[in-house]
Parts: sequence; structure tokens; C-alpha cells
Amino acid sequence: VRSMAIQPGDCFLLCTDGLTNELDEAELEAILKHTMPGERCATLLQAALHKDARDNITMVTCDIQGLSV
Repeated sequence: VRSMAIQPGDCFLLCTDGLTNELDEAELEAILKHTMPGERCATLLQAALHKDARDNITMVTCDIQGLSV
């Protein structure tokens, strides 16, 4: 298990292989960086469907806005 520092502005994507089988890491990163939070899942889904995705796709994104300790 690797730990990492979570910072405001970070975005996490939890998804099934139906998405990662269609979009590579660079494509995922570009969409996550350049899409508004409320539009990310729809944009990711459309990108995968554009590549004729054959598997089911489930995802959720989480944006870190602030941290309290």
C-alpha cells in the first residue's frame, strides 16, 4: 500500500474496467483536468462510447476542495 498526500484541487476517479479498457491513462487525465467537476462522468462516458465500448461502465469522481485536521 502506497500513501500519498491529498491536496485541495486533487481529483479521484473510481471506475470499472469498462472505462479503463477504452481510455488510456493520458486520455483519462486530460478529461479529468480539463472538464468541470459536474461534467466529468458524462464526458468520460461519451469518450468511451465514442470508442464503441462493449462493457458496462460505472464511475464516480471526487474533487478535494479543502482539508481540515
